Amino acid sequence: MPNISLWYLRTAVVVALLGMALGLYMASAEDFTLAPVHAHVNLIGWLSFFAIGLYYRAFPEAGRGRLAAIQFSTFLAGVLVMVVSLAMLLTTGNSFWGPFTGLGGVLLLIGMAMFAVTVFRTRATALSGK
Repeated sequence: MPNISLWYLRTAVVVALLGMALGLYMASAEDFTLAPVHAHVNLIGWLSFFAIGLYYRAFPEAGRGRLAAIQFSTFLAGVLVMVVSLAMLLTTGNSFWGPFTGLGGVLLLIGMAMFAVTVFRTRATALSGK
């Protein structure tokens, strides 16, 4: 996936807009049932994607390769599955959605573990700037 940092940064901005729109909707409706969804969208979808995008921008060699592309797809799937299923769980009260929320969390954990591998594999010279 060429220019992985750009994929992360653009995804972060789109998700931030969605998170803000959800917050505005909740405030205008004075219904904060979806506050946990709003928090996950902003913290995982916006902040994590943006931070990871900046990492790949700072260390472009870390983003070259298959692991970075797989990690992006896994992390994105995790966010989507988690926030949609959590929203359904909170609005319907149907426990059917609970395992899907858990699946989203597992996908996010796997994606972050892959990113950890990437960070630890990045050469020490790249991290020190030498």
